[in-house]
Amino acid sequence: MNSSGEALMKKIHEKDLLVSKEIYMRVSSSKLLPIMKIFSFSCDGYIWLTILFLSLLLTEGSLENSLLDLFLSINVDIAIVASLKSLIKRSRPSHNVGDRYRFGPDIHSFPSGHSNRAFFVALYATLYFGWIWALLYIWAVLVAFSRVSRGRHYVSDIIGSLIISTIEVLIIYFFVDWDKLFIKTWLLRL
Repeated sequence: MNSSGEALMKKIHEKDLLVSKEIYMRVSSSKLLPIMKIFSFSCDGYIWLTILFLSLLLTEGSLENSLLDLFLSINVDIAIVASLKSLIKRSRPSHNVGDRYRFGPDIHSFPSGHSNRAFFVALYATLYFGWIWALLYIWAVLVAFSRVSRGRHYVSDIIGSLIISTIEVLIIYFFVDWDKLFIKTWLLRL
C-alpha cells in the first residue's frame, strides 16, 4: 500500500477509535446503559441456540422445518464469526476495562458476534418469512449500538458484521438447501 493509502487507513482507524470511544463515554454514564445491556443480552448466542432448540422440541410441521433451518444457519454464522475472530485477532477497545465476558474467541473484537447474529436474523427473517420481519432491523441496529455503547466493539466491527452477515444470509438463501443435507434429516428424526 502506498503512503497516501496508509495515511487514509490511519485516519479511518483514528476516527473509528474516536467515535467508538465517544459513544461509549456518553452512554456508559447515562440512563441508557441498562437498556443497552438488555439489547446486548437479547442477542447472546447461547440464548438464541437454547430458545431455538427448545422451540424445535415444541413444534412440528412447517414451523419446525423453518426453525430447524434457522437453527442450522445460526450455527453456521457462529462458526464463521468465531473463525474470523480467531484469525483476525483484533483487540477489544482499550476503554473497555473490567469486562468479565472475555473468553475463547470473545477476547477478540472483529467481527461483533452479537451484531452479526442480529443482522443475520433480521435479513434471514425478511427473506424467508416476508417484509414485515424487516422491522427486526430496528432491533438489530439497537443490538449493534449496544455493543459499541458498552465498549465491547468499535463502529468498524459493526459495519464489518453487517457486511459479513449479509453475505452469509444471501449465500444460504440462494445456495443452501438444508432439506438435502444429511444433518437436517438426522435432526428431524430425534
